[in-house]
Amino acid sequence: MSMLKAVMISLAVAALGACGPSTSVTSTESASEIAAAIASGTTGAGTNVGSYSAPLRLVHPWQRWLEGPLAWAATACPYYVVTGTTCVSGVATFAYSQCTFSASSTASWNGSQILNFATVNDCNTVTLPFVTTGHVLTRTFGPNTTRLGTTGLTVTLNTTNTTGYYSPVTGGMTITGTGAGHSASVNGINVSSSGFSYTASTSSPLVTTVIAGARTITSGTMVLQNNFTRSLATANFNNVGFNTTVCYPQTGSIVTTFSNSTVTETLTFNGNTTATLVTNSGSTDATTTTTTVTLSHCF
Repeated sequence: MSMLKAVMISLAVAALGACGPSTSVTSTESASEIAAAIASGTTGAGTNVGSYSAPLRLVHPWQRWLEGPLAWAATACPYYVVTGTTCVSGVATFAYSQCTFSASSTASWNGSQILNFATVNDCNTVTLPFVTTGHVLTRTFGPNTTRLGTTGLTVTLNTTNTTGYYSPVTGGMTITGTGAGHSASVNGINVSSSGFSYTASTSSPLVTTVIAGARTITSGTMVLQNNFTRSLATANFNNVGFNTTVCYPQTGSIVTTFSNSTVTETLTFNGNTTATLVTNSGSTDATTTTTTVTLSHCF
């Protein structure tokens, strides 16, 4: 398997105590899958973590690493509800304290999520995701926002501090209503733990149409900075469509290229919970690998 096709990271997560056991966690997901996972939640207009997937797939793009058999006892995390959200000067803050987003979730959250509406009166009165022209929302996470997975691995979501080895960015996500849907710009978000650090941003916004609640990302480009391997991936979205039931893309494709490499990935969504990943080496003796992947999370 090409090193550029997937990021392979093994983490030893020690349990409490000097002689406690450890858990090995490995990622084999492609850059295209990571980009899809980030966009799946972002183009939901920043409603709230967990709003598009009952099993809480909206944690971070590498959630598959963190799942396990252990269930966490926790309260329900708060989320945005029209006429049911407390706003202060157009800002809604949702505090997390060892909470989960659904009965089927086993991940525990701490920290906070912040929805900052550009127009004060929009908070608590406008339905998300945005459709109407003029509505603008910035979504960020508060300091020390973490997600504790069932393997014991803690992941931090950072939209406050500048990160990115190649082009430092920060600022969360900004969603702007366009009349036919919304435009989603990922200003900068860092997802990190003891063994990985990824920074994501968009070089061109994710242009999204919304029809009867169903979203389609017609175009847009996302850049992923792997701060450990110091490599870049550029993912281009082509009519990536969603239904109103799950957060996973159902139609369309993402084509990803890599810095200092001829490798190209094409991830085509199959209309269920799977996608077809085609990797082409792009060299003079080009080789092509086709794999069916399971979509297991959104961000």
